[in-house]
Amino acid sequence: MAGQELDLDNAFWRFSCAVYAAPGVAQACLELQDRHGADVNLLLLAAWLGANRGVRVEAAWLAEEPGADWHRGVIGPLRQARRRVKAGGLGDEALRQFHAQLLACELAAERIRQAELFRWTQTRRPGTPPALAMTGLARRNLALLTGDPPGSSAALDRLAQASEAYRPEG
Repeated sequence: MAGQELDLDNAFWRFSCAVYAAPGVAQACLELQDRHGADVNLLLLAAWLGANRGVRVEAAWLAEEPGADWHRGVIGPLRQARRRVKAGGLGDEALRQFHAQLLACELAAERIRQAELFRWTQTRRPGTPPALAMTGLARRNLALLTGDPPGSSAALDRLAQASEAYRPEG
């Protein structure tokens, strides 16, 4: 993650927070992650680029796996530790506090990854203004990213719909 300073409060992060909070989206993303091995940050990136930037994701971009090392080496182990603590039970206040700290660290790591992904997108064509973004492009980008595995359509549709409904503040 070397180079220029990361912009932690970028348009992609704000989009991700709003869309993830939309009804059914968190569940859809976690289903895609847990059942189909999808990377939620890349799902959100594909949706953001399509729905809000009018950018058609190219397979060659995905082959670069932007931020994959950070995802595997930092986010994955934090998530695994948090889930292991939760699975053991959170009946003790110390365990609940530790779980909350792990969750906060995982979220901070996700935010750093998203800032890196945002920076990565700046080297790609900028796309069209949000008002001109194509309906359906988010869903197309999501299908390219995931391969549209059987049983994933409803989750991918929900994420695409929430992405297209997002309107940035200001």
